[in-house]
Amino acid sequence: FEHAADGVFTIAYHGEGFTLAPINTARGVQWRKNWALGAISDLQTRTAEHCLRDAPAGNLRVIITHHPLTWPTEAPIRGVTRGGARAQAKLIAAGADIFLSGHLHTPHIDILSYGGRSAAAISAPTLSIRQRGAPAGFVTIAADGPCVDVDLYEVT
Repeated sequence: FEHAADGVFTIAYHGEGFTLAPINTARGVQWRKNWALGAISDLQTRTAEHCLRDAPAGNLRVIITHHPLTWPTEAPIRGVTRGGARAQAKLIAAGADIFLSGHLHTPHIDILSYGGRSAAAISAPTLSIRQRGAPAGFVTIAADGPCVDVDLYEVT
């Protein structure tokens, strides 16, 4: 916890059976009305692509961002992550299996396809009191080979 509390880490991690590629989509200031929306740069995308390609064979490849790269149509708030759609397509082509994000504070799963590959985009709920129409909660992800289970837990 103390290590994680030091700030946002964007260093790739290759564990046994999984690879994590965290990307900081938050921006302090942007030239648009709602500066709280996210952005992903070409450099961030290329860095994550290299991470995915360097992952050990058979690893589940997970992209972690605060903002969803493409927003669900049912999102409780509207927005666009700048560069998100372009980055998501490139990362799916590079081997991403899961895109895990927050920001929306509501759970959602989409199956995305690009270039003959598919990936799951999972928006996690929040443990915050700032709820947006869904109870507080979290998701767990468990993988066993090509099978991935995603479970939603609500906190009451």
